[in-house]
Amino acid sequence: FSASNYATVLNLSPTAGYMFTNRLSGGVGVIYQYVNYKSIDLSTHNYGGRLFSRYNITPQLFGYGEYEAINYEYTTIVGNEFSTKRKLSPALFLGAGYFQPFGNRGGISLMLLFNVIYDDDNSPYPRPYVVRVGFNL
Repeated sequence: FSASNYATVLNLSPTAGYMFTNRLSGGVGVIYQYVNYKSIDLSTHNYGGRLFSRYNITPQLFGYGEYEAINYEYTTIVGNEFSTKRKLSPALFLGAGYFQPFGNRGGISLMLLFNVIYDDDNSPYPRPYVVRVGFNL
C-alpha cells in the first residue's frame, strides 16, 4: 500500500517458493495493483507475474533477483478527456534484503531492489528502485 497527493496504490503480490538447497530458493508469483489517480479521479487495474531467486548469504542477509512482467494501464489525454491504454512492461530487479525470523517458520523481510532494465517511458513504477516489505509464512 502506498499513498501520495498524486495516487493511492494497493498492491497484492502473493508468491510461492521452494528451497532448492539451504541457501538457494526460487519461485513464482502473481501481481495485482489497484491504482486511484486522485488529481483526475481515475482508477486502473494492473496485473502480471514474476519469477524470483534468492540466495541466503547469512541467516539474515540475502541476495535477490526477479523477472517481472506487468500489464498496466496508463492515462492519455485526448482533447480535454482522459482515457487509458494498456502496455506490457518487463522488469529485472536485482538487490539485497534482510530477513528477521519470528516463530519456527515465519519472518519479515525488507528488500532494496533496482530495476536494471528500467524504461521511464514504459513502466508503472515512477523510479527504477523499489523498497519491499514482505511477510513469510
